[in-house]
Amino acid sequence: MKLITIIIPTHNYGHYISETLDSVLKQSYKKWECIIIDDGSIDNTWDVVESYLARDSRFQYIYQACQGVSMARNEGLKRASGSYIQFLDADDLLCSEKLALHLRYLEAHPLIDIVYSETKYFANDNQHELSYSFDMANVEWMPKIDDTPNNALLNLAKSNIMPIQAPLSRASLLRKVGPFNSAMRHCEDWDYWFRCVVVGGEIRFLDEPNAMSLIRVHMVSASHNTDAMAAGWEMMMENIFAYINTNPTEVSKPVLTDIRKNRALELIKNKRYKEGFLLYGRTIGQLTNSEITYKDILYWLMHR
Repeated sequence: MKLITIIIPTHNYGHYISETLDSVLKQSYKKWECIIIDDGSIDNTWDVVESYLARDSRFQYIYQACQGVSMARNEGLKRASGSYIQFLDADDLLCSEKLALHLRYLEAHPLIDIVYSETKYFANDNQHELSYSFDMANVEWMPKIDDTPNNALLNLAKSNIMPIQAPLSRASLLRKVGPFNSAMRHCEDWDYWFRCVVVGGEIRFLDEPNAMSLIRVHMVSASHNTDAMAAGWEMMMENIFAYINTNPTEVSKPVLTDIRKNRALELIKNKRYKEGFLLYGRTIGQLTNSEITYKDILYWLMHR
């Protein structure tokens, strides 16, 4: 039986973490270790976690000065002993068969490094009403990566494909990728999955409802900080665009053109007019007339 390491960063989530740890205890697959990285909590987190440490030796607790979620996950990765890694935030949950089903898939598919399934959201304490989307509008957004060439790369070049809780990953791949980017306070998971693909990691979607992860939506959820999310998105797009320009043969020409066009429009939207207009002008030269939409032209004129 292979050991799975579950890494849980937490900061002042003492009022939620017991439900998260209970979902770990309910896993049908029992060979796991759970490393809880307390990132400078000043609430009752220790009081809650202490009871779990006394109940089950598979739990570990590490306290560090407040350094951010990426540094907390990096500390967990340093201490991980498992052959597989499961990330989990301290206010979210895993379905009881999640580890077992994902492990079974990876053991049966040795060329696949990361497997993920659907994630659903619930409003704070109401686990009976689940939504595919964070805004509770129940709109599916996660692409289902299959074996189509460059499928994961092309999707990740445009947006994130899954939350941090969704996959189970081979530790061997994550050691190759290295630590999370601690300079990124948001979109760090998107950055990490992109780097996994860049170093050759293979990602697949497993259509298995019993392998879901559940994300709690509440007022202190990181995704509610729209300004910080926008800054993280901008940094991520810079990273992706730099990679795409350096490795243009990694993607097909139409997709490369589409990425450049969208990037130009995003620059204009953020009032970086000179960069946006120059990039858009170069991109238009690569498009046929039919591909230059009236919407694009109007958008450009409105932001001049």
